[in-house]
Amino acid sequence: MDTTSSIKQKNTRQILVGDVPVGGNAPITVQSMTTTKPLMWMRHCSRFIH
Repeated sequence: MDTTSSIKQKNTRQILVGDVPVGGNAPITVQSMTTTKPLMWMRHCSRFIH
């Protein structure tokens, strides 16, 4: 993965969506809904990481 980029990010202001900060310097938040059986949850979640 190339971590260098010439794309400039626009500065944004942080807002709250419920109690989750979005924008500004807030970390990226990911939400997922799944019907995966409990023993398979790790495999399912690893797809979002990779």
